[in-house]
Order: sequence, then structure tokens, then C-alpha cells
Amino acid sequence: MAERYFMYSDDNEAQQKELAIVESLAEDGLFEDLAFPAASGSLYKDGLRPPLGYLPADVVEWSRINQLEIRNMNTPVTFGNDISQIQQGALNDCYFLSSLAMISTKPDLCRALIVSDDQRGRGMYTVKFNKGGKWLYVHVDDRIPCNRSGDVYFSKSKDVNEAWVMIVEKAYAKLHGCYESLMDGQIEYALQDVTGFASMKHRLTEPKFADQVASGEMWQKLKAWSGEKQLVGLSRTRSDDPRVHEGGLMGGHSYPIAEVCELHADATADLEALDVQLVRIVDRWGVSGGGWAGDWSPESSMWEDYPDIKNIVGKKANVPSSFWMSWSDVCKNFNQLFVSIDMSDAPSSSIYSGSWILGDVKSGTGGKPLNDSFPQNPQYAFACSEPTKVVITVDQKDLMFTKGFLYDKDYKVSIGFIVMKITGTKSRSTKFHAKKMMGGGVTFGKVRSISGVVSLMPGRYVVVPCTVNPDKEGEFTVQIKASTSIIFENSGNKMADADDEESDDEDLGESSITGGSLDENLDHGNEEDDSTRGLQSLMLMVGDLATYVKGVGGEVGMLEEACRDIEAKLEASL
Repeated sequence: MAERYFMYSDDNEAQQKELAIVESLAEDGLFEDLAFPAASGSLYKDGLRPPLGYLPADVVEWSRINQLEIRNMNTPVTFGNDISQIQQGALNDCYFLSSLAMISTKPDLCRALIVSDDQRGRGMYTVKFNKGGKWLYVHVDDRIPCNRSGDVYFSKSKDVNEAWVMIVEKAYAKLHGCYESLMDGQIEYALQDVTGFASMKHRLTEPKFADQVASGEMWQKLKAWSGEKQLVGLSRTRSDDPRVHEGGLMGGHSYPIAEVCELHADATADLEALDVQLVRIVDRWGVSGGGWAGDWSPESSMWEDYPDIKNIVGKKANVPSSFWMSWSDVCKNFNQLFVSIDMSDAPSSSIYSGSWILGDVKSGTGGKPLNDSFPQNPQYAFACSEPTKVVITVDQKDLMFTKGFLYDKDYKVSIGFIVMKITGTKSRSTKFHAKKMMGGGVTFGKVRSISGVVSLMPGRYVVVPCTVNPDKEGEFTVQIKASTSIIFENSGNKMADADDEESDDEDLGESSITGGSLDENLDHGNEEDDSTRGLQSLMLMVGDLATYVKGVGGEVGMLEEACRDIEAKLEASL
């Protein structure tokens, strides 16, 4: 059976394998991907029964980039000089396209995703995605699903000559089995897949994050992430109108953040002094002015009212397709903030594979910290000798990837993790105490992945992945990346023995949890796309459908005539 992906040691090995595949072809032959053929099964889980509102597989033509078979494509390139905006097609995968929109503001990330286009002249590309901290390499050919007029059926760049969106979406579909398998998902998961970064979603209406917004803590975090050049973006879940929200912004789509700043304008004869927190947002969806029509939008009177701020902003570097909003308006018009933390150059990193096993005292199902059985959870110890930022990700099995066509999208077990300080010669935390908790994941929830950033002083610590409820078994991976050289104390995936050393918690006073740090996020559904997208696409392709229906009608008529002929012959023979 042809493989969907390969686990090469690095990009160089992937490129060498790509070259070997092409060299095995007939002279001037074009690569045809047998593992993801131009057939109905690559489009839909059941090739004979497409999802409601989608074109029948018989109507879809697979058009080659290399042969200029796609309508209006005449000078194809993988990436243009300026990466183009993204146009979503018929497929409900805006969460995935939102991850591409985010990385499109950092072209190096886009180019790293496509490992090789060296063999594009032979119709072949190599793309990579990250799953559980490991890079998986996917070879694809350049046959793209189109309608019979040659229009790209799924997603593309606004400039149809720019091929990267089509290629990456196809490779992601191959990795997960078919295009239909990409329907519905989470932006932060896709961000993790396309970058390998620890990616976090902050639901700004969730109580603990709403408190951070109100106190100003979230703004300070945003300033820090922006200063570190981390990947940050916004989105809003879909409302009654799936396309447009207050101010003209699109729901269900990410908006990357390019810059944040705090600006001041002195008082004038007509206006009081103004201090404003501004956010520069990038629109990758082709809406003029980003669709935003409120304060600080391109046509807003605020710019003329406060010329000092206009002058400061006017001196900043140009960011194409961007617009400005105040932070207060951001919090009114978006309810999700995403950040991906780049630790690809971390001096220390480790990946562990583990399980929550019922009845095991070292790798058990201890549940959340407030459970007495909490110390039975798996624990991963490390030591740092200087102030260190540690980025941690805990992943459950990726249902979309491992179950493929059987993917039901719902995680049954709610997970999270915390980081505990350990003292003396201990190799495990023997009892939870709030004053020893140094931090944890961004939340707890029934999700694929939880990440968090913890700042630590010199000392010894353990990462404790756990389920919210005790007695819940499952498999997981833990990724730990540190900003300094740290010592990992676990021997591979083996758990340290339980300690007999007495706890010193009695010296720490009362243990109390504040600020919702252990709260479970109950709103963990997939990003909602426009439920009418397929029908809208069909309306645009009504000509193809009419031809298809006419053809099917003709075939039915011929079948009926054949049946009547058979019946007549049977009657004549009696």
C-alpha cells in the first residue's frame, strides 16, 4: 500500500527521496501520486456520496499546474514576490486556511512548509507537517481539483499563478486521507501542524481570560509576544450571520497581528488628550480595509482628529492589506486570540511518550491537582541553573490524523498539565500545594493539545500531565523546550519511582487556588465555518452541474429504453 507520509530524518533526505522518485520516471514523464490518485476517494470519504452541497466526483477535473490546465494560470510560481491573499473554495476548512493566513505574514514559515519545489517541472512537490513534535513529509503531484471550466474547486491564492495554497492544502488532505477529512477543525491545531510551534488559544470571553483583559494583563502579554516577534492572531466564532460581524469583519477567519503600540496625543482646543492602545491587523481575505469600519479604520475621522497619532503611524513601515483597531475594539469584535511560540532554536528540548494507566502509582490516572490521587500521574523532572523560559505542550492522540475516515472530531478526555517545584532529593511531586505550582497549560479541556509557557528560577521541577477526572486512561506526548540548557532527569519514557521523602508542605502554609488556574474550558468545539459554503460554490458552478444532471438524465433514459427492450424480448419469447 502506498504511504501517505514519510518520516525522513531531515529536509535533505526528503529532497533526495523526491529526486530519486523523479529519476525513476520515464524520460520527461510527470509524477502521478499513487497514494493520492486523481480519483473520487481522494476527494470524499465515500466517493459516490459527497457531502451535501459538494460537486459529484464525476464533475471534478484534476488539472495540472505544470501543464497550465488551471483557468487563468499562465506563469505558475510556488510563491509570488509578495505572498497573495487567500481565497477559500468550497471546502469547509477555514480553520486550516486561517493557519496559512497567520504564517503568510512571515514568508520564511511559508517557504519552510514546502520542503521542495525543485521537481515542479515534473509535477511534484514535497511538503511537511508537524505531528506530536515530529515532522512528517508528504509528496504530492500537481493535479488540483477543478470544475470543468478549469476553476480551482477548493482553495487558492488570490493570484491563481501562486500555487503554494493549492499544494499545501492538497498535501494536508493527503496526510488525513482525503479533502473531506479536512472539514471543520481548530485553528491552534493547524498552527501547530504547519509550524511545529506550541500554539495556544485564549477564548477572551472565558472568565479567567476576560479577567486578564479587564486587568490589562492580556494587553501586556500581547505586547510581549509582539516584541518577541511571535505569531499572533485573532478570530471570532461564527454568529447568526456566518459571513459578517459587527464592523464588517468576517467570522470564522483569522486575522494576523502585525504590530501593537501605545500612542499619545496632546489635548487641543476641541479635544481632550488621548492615550490609545492600537493593534495593526492584517487582512488575508481580500476585504477592503479588512472589512473594519469603526474607529481607526481607513476612513475613520479619528486620524484627522488626532494628527499626532496619524503622523506617528504614517512613519511606520508599510504592511500591505493591514488596518488599525484600538485594543478595546479588538476585545469587542474578536473573541479568540492565538499565539504560537517559536522555540525551534531552543538550547534544550525533549519529547516523551506516555500513558495514563489505571492503577499505576507512577503513571496513573490521578486526575487534577486537587485530587488526592494527583501524585500518581506521570511526572517528568528537569533542573535549570539559571532563569529559564520553558514552553510545554501535551498532546493526546490526534484523532483527525490517526482515525482518518472514522474521525468523529470529539475528544472524550479533558486534559491539561501543571509544573510543580520539587525539593531535596525528590524525583516526583508527592503532594500538590498551590505555592509549589509554577504554572501550567493555558487551560484544561477536551482538546487535542494543551500548551503553556512557564518562567522559572533556578531549581528542580516536574511537568505533570493529567486528566481533569481521575480514572481516565489515554496516551499522550509531552514536548518540553527551554530557553537555557537544562538537565532532563527522566531516563527516556521511564517514570521515576515514588519517593519516600516526607513532604515539606507543612512549612508552606495553606494551599489555595486563585484566578481560575485549574478551571476547565467547556467550550472546545471546532471552528465554525459558513455552513452554506458548499451550496454557494455549487451556485457558482451551476453550468457544470447542469451538464452533469443532463448527462445523468440521458443515461437514465437510455437505461429505461434498454429495460423496455428486454421486457419486449422476454414477452416475445413466452
